[in-house]
Amino acid sequence: MRNHTYEWDNVIVGMTLPACLYAYSSGYPIVGFQYDMPSQVDNRGSDLSQWTDLLFVLSMRGQVPFGDNITSISFIEDRMRVVTKRSQKQCFFKFNKAHVFSDYMVHGMPPIVSKGELKKVYDWIDVRTIQSHDIDYIDARGIDSFLDEIHFVKTGRSNNKDICAVFHGNEKTLKEFQYSESMVRLEVERILRSKGLTGPLKNNTSEKRKTPTYSPIVLESAYREVRPSAANIYKDSDKIVCKFEMTAPSRTKKNFTKDPFLVAHREDS
Repeated sequence: MRNHTYEWDNVIVGMTLPACLYAYSSGYPIVGFQYDMPSQVDNRGSDLSQWTDLLFVLSMRGQVPFGDNITSISFIEDRMRVVTKRSQKQCFFKFNKAHVFSDYMVHGMPPIVSKGELKKVYDWIDVRTIQSHDIDYIDARGIDSFLDEIHFVKTGRSNNKDICAVFHGNEKTLKEFQYSESMVRLEVERILRSKGLTGPLKNNTSEKRKTPTYSPIVLESAYREVRPSAANIYKDSDKIVCKFEMTAPSRTKKNFTKDPFLVAHREDS
């Protein structure tokens, strides 16, 4: 079967949340990369939870033929080629229509009409010292900052919650020092102080000390994730249909949370 060409009427390319929802409602097979999975802070974590449940259901239904065992996807004339990660095996598929939700590592797309330059940036910051608090989320868009959001997230690194700062920029601005990881960390510190947060208590009040003193907040930049926020626009094609702009809510045609596979999985967990 090495040279056999399989046939699909419709196929979904990309594993974004909208792609998985579309696969669930349509029943089409889906191929792509875990690169497309939502961040653990997108929509306060609910997007990742929904994506994980959906991928489990789609796998149980046999709609994810390659799982995460893909190294590249290519469109070659009227066929699609998938190269597997572990054995480097090439699989060919004829298709009538490919619904593309992500072009990550997808070759042979139609010509680009306009390149999407806007990026969504996730700066992960280790929290070394900070006072005890119950803040999980700060909306920074209304407080004169280039940041959009600040999330406190359990990463497993320590008992403390670490920070993920989120903002948008293009390839040019991300090269500027103003938007470097160091400047993001300093901006996060500024916002935290404006919210009344400090480091741990250093000295309590006493007869001579009328007000307590606190250690400074200590943060340390960990790493940066950069993901596309604006999609490339490709030339129209009869066989390759780009659906980058389709948002997750518009794709929810069926309530997958009541799917028998997911219900049974949760009962066993």
